[in-house]
Amino acid sequence: YNYPRPMAEADRAYGDKAFVQELRLVSKSTGAWDYVVGGYYQDQDLDATQYSYLRGLKAWSDLEFGVANPVVNDNDFVFVRAQNFKEKALFGELTYRINDDLRITGGARYFETDFNNDSILGSGVTLPFSTPIHSVFEQKDSGTLFKGNVSYNLAEDRLLYATVSEGYRRAGANAVPTTGNFAESPLWLTYEPDRNTNYEVGLKGSMDTLRYSAALFYIDWKNIQIDTTTPNWGFYAAQNGGDASSQGLELELEGRFAEDWHYTLNYTYTDAKLEDPVYRADCPNDPACIRAVAGTTLPGTPENSVSGSLDYTMAVMGERSWTNGINASYRSSTENSILTSSKFKQTWDGFTLVNFVSTLAADKWSASLYVKNVFNEEGVTGGFLEPHMGADTLVPPGVPEQNYVGNGTKQFISLPRTFGVTFSYDFR
Repeated sequence: YNYPRPMAEADRAYGDKAFVQELRLVSKSTGAWDYVVGGYYQDQDLDATQYSYLRGLKAWSDLEFGVANPVVNDNDFVFVRAQNFKEKALFGELTYRINDDLRITGGARYFETDFNNDSILGSGVTLPFSTPIHSVFEQKDSGTLFKGNVSYNLAEDRLLYATVSEGYRRAGANAVPTTGNFAESPLWLTYEPDRNTNYEVGLKGSMDTLRYSAALFYIDWKNIQIDTTTPNWGFYAAQNGGDASSQGLELELEGRFAEDWHYTLNYTYTDAKLEDPVYRADCPNDPACIRAVAGTTLPGTPENSVSGSLDYTMAVMGERSWTNGINASYRSSTENSILTSSKFKQTWDGFTLVNFVSTLAADKWSASLYVKNVFNEEGVTGGFLEPHMGADTLVPPGVPEQNYVGNGTKQFISLPRTFGVTFSYDFR
């Protein structure tokens, strides 16, 4: 059912080049009114190519079939894509001090985007499937985002605030073929922008040697962009998936004790989930095409996150200071994907990372020795699983194992134990 010892090779290249410019005019904040006005421009070029080969296939099939050989080359997949993204925006923010304690801020951002995609896709090693398909399309969008904030000084060292703001993420395109042996529905070619509205209320303050803050947040996410795969051949793709939400609590403490000791402590609770079921992009609103149900936890989002640091500073060699510190962070378990299939669904255990730094500093310079991930914790944050990317797992039922050399499974892990030094000097 296949030629001897098949080996798949993929040569990939990526390019990213951009010009970005932002100009701002900011008031001096001497009266009752403060303002910020500005403009933004971005021109970004993204390039990507992939040439996949079944090495030796044509040489073998020439011997096997002779002049009747249907194989024209070893190149079974061609992908060449050039994208250009332009954004122009005008923004402004105005703050009015009602009195010494109460302030109101309003802001807006108007944007226009222009996205162009020029791609060549081809699949198959036999005619007529080996003929690449050229596709060009353009997406334009525009809109206005708003922000509002109210802050009130409960005391000289205590601030209460509430903020509402809007966010936006641009549309894009997927790298999937729509003709040939690996054809997918054209509905997979593009995906739409998603937006969110952020609500936050919090308290900030200080007392003696302690600073603190506490905040409640809620994010209402519309038309969420999610990572998924196409139904026919499992190409990784982005699609829109209805609404989602994220809500939680953030706490921060920072202070000193015994003069030379400094500490920080942070905690975040997050409940991030889908509010709507996610359907396949090629069959929206069809119950048979549900990929994830409402209430599914968003991937990569720990429910609990804790971090803290402790450092001690002493005077050495005259006016020099020597600071030794340790910091640690913990994140609870996370999900690999919203998809329910065993090819993608996986729960990754929580993990803790510990770092150490020792810094010698003078008036003009400082030198540091650091160790990141002291205990070499292999914290996993995501992965491509064996059922989907293993050497023998892409074979349809009833077809003998392909036994391709190599394996596409992988995990994304935290930075291994790393030693380093830094040096800085102030020329002023």
